[in-house]
Amino acid sequence: MFKKILEKILNLFSKFKAASARDKVIISLLGSVAVCFFIVIIVSISKRIVSSDSITNRVDVIIDSTPEPVVTRNVEVIPTPTPFVELKEGMEGEEIQILQERLMDLNYLDIDESTQYFGPATKGALEMFQRQEGFEQTGIADEQVINLIYTNDAKKYMIKEGFEGEDVRDLQYRLKELGYMKEITGYFGTVTTEAIKAFQKRNSLSSDGLAGEKTLALIYSDKARPTADLENAKRRQGNIDKFISIARSKLGCKYVWGARGPKTFDCSGLVYYCLHQSGSSIGRYTAAGYSEVTRWSKVTSLSALKRGDLIFFHDKNSSRIGHVGIALGNGYMIDASSVNGKVVMRSCTTAWCKRSFAFGRRPW
Repeated sequence: MFKKILEKILNLFSKFKAASARDKVIISLLGSVAVCFFIVIIVSISKRIVSSDSITNRVDVIIDSTPEPVVTRNVEVIPTPTPFVELKEGMEGEEIQILQERLMDLNYLDIDESTQYFGPATKGALEMFQRQEGFEQTGIADEQVINLIYTNDAKKYMIKEGFEGEDVRDLQYRLKELGYMKEITGYFGTVTTEAIKAFQKRNSLSSDGLAGEKTLALIYSDKARPTADLENAKRRQGNIDKFISIARSKLGCKYVWGARGPKTFDCSGLVYYCLHQSGSSIGRYTAAGYSEVTRWSKVTSLSALKRGDLIFFHDKNSSRIGHVGIALGNGYMIDASSVNGKVVMRSCTTAWCKRSFAFGRRPW
């Protein structure tokens, strides 16, 4: 193939040599034009290739520089839960008063009026609630306590076998007064169980050996029947002057729920101590129990109270007797006040006294 092309080129060249001078000029011009045309075509094609590459590069740059679209997602915002706050001794607030009133409803707390202060009485009541529910007795209203105490599953105050504490000791003391026990240990064992059963049987209650609401209400009242040997014992009436003198001597003593002296008292414990020390044979009752001693004359107004009378007050928003004081006359009384935290002498004509006054009893 190359041989034939070469032969044609040689043939054309030989013809060019044989051509006239005029033809050679024409052929040279035509050849120059053809070469120029060929060069123009080659340059044009090259520019198009370069331009195409440039456009491609610019498109690539544009594509590469286009920002990625931002994807917006709906994120659920979970609120931070409010941390649980334990209620404990020394704290103040409305929630403390609500807790106290619930403890009063369940019979764990027996104070003259609820407050917004978490004091020793509230702590002691919580410890007894925790004991009843089988919780650790910390006296702190933790989450476990709060989750239960405001429900219908919360148990009312009761003393039973296996318990120990000052309330057990106080119960044993009362059973001894009535002739059902001989020793006071502070522990509710089988001896205390049998004593409770004997008391229940003699007083026409179900003999289950548990110191529940009905048993406790009766055992700390004037209606409690002692053993047969003590039933006909002579009741001695104390001297009013001695009664008042002993009460005055206890001013400033610390308030402790369930205490009956000689250095700490609750309201009914102070009354019992003063009566007993002044010669009365009356037993250790609650405030409600003393209010039910019908052999004592009833006083229906604050203005009719006399020196040595007992003054009874209702619980807040309740007809239940929750507090007792000793009238001094001239509008004053002595009482073991949970609000003040001690035995005090104060007016019995304040707004609270007038609002909460139930009646008086005259034990002399």
